[in-house]
Amino acid sequence: MKQKKIFAILLICLTAVCIPGCGSKDEPVEEKAETTAAATTTTELTTTTTETITTATTANPIYPTGVPEIHNPTADSGQSDSQASVNYRWDVMQKNTVTGTTDTYTTDLVIPINCTSVADSAFSNNETIEHVSFSNPYTEIGSYAFSNCPNLEQLELPWYTETISPYAFQDCTSLQLLDIPETVTEIKEGAFYGCTDLLSLTMYQGLRTIEDIAFYGCSSLVNVFIPDGVTEIGDYAFGNCKNLLNVTIPASVTTCGLYPVSGGADLPLEEQNTIQVFVKQDSWIDQNFDKCFGGTSCVKVYY
Repeated sequence: MKQKKIFAILLICLTAVCIPGCGSKDEPVEEKAETTAAATTTTELTTTTTETITTATTANPIYPTGVPEIHNPTADSGQSDSQASVNYRWDVMQKNTVTGTTDTYTTDLVIPINCTSVADSAFSNNETIEHVSFSNPYTEIGSYAFSNCPNLEQLELPWYTETISPYAFQDCTSLQLLDIPETVTEIKEGAFYGCTDLLSLTMYQGLRTIEDIAFYGCSSLVNVFIPDGVTEIGDYAFGNCKNLLNVTIPASVTTCGLYPVSGGADLPLEEQNTIQVFVKQDSWIDQNFDKCFGGTSCVKVYY
């Protein structure tokens, strides 16, 4: 009987060892866990790869050497669609310098905020421009930049510009109102030469120099107030201003060129308007009045 019991026990043990799946049931769980982890890792890699591709696609493009990085600066300038539609030309070497536009019929010109300077003669002889303004208040304006733009009526100069370059707005014959920014210290030679429709001119105390023929031929000007702080007025600065009647010159002026103020150059002296030049008594301009204004229709008046 004991032998039968022992034999039964041995049979049970052999069965447990030999039949597959009767051992530990934890092994399939571990294998499943490893499979899940592998799938998760694959998903993470896929996500990372997608993010990398997306980043590479949206990053700023790398331009070849010598090509402006901001070829189309209006994209981030905050301008309206009509403003951003203007196609500007850009200097290849000085990439923030506008050299003109390829649009033939542009009337409203808003120089984009990415622009730091307008090249010499950039928009000269443009007969369609009617309004010019600057998004970047520090924009520099080159010589002859807007010369001979006969339909330019409205001009909003950059707020912080310091110099109006030579002949920058020469012969803009439709320009009527001009407000020189407070930061301007120099109005260069011929800057507004021949602006025949200019009616109103406002200048501020930051101004120091008005160079030769700066406002020559501005025949619609009637009153000119030169602010205190100006030290130099060039030759014929306000020459050939046929309708000029009153000019105020501050005591700060210590240098004055030949005939800084005069009436119509093409009229005999006796037919020119009498121009009252208001000066402060005993100032430099008072003591040198005859030297500066002799032979003109100007008369001295004290204020």
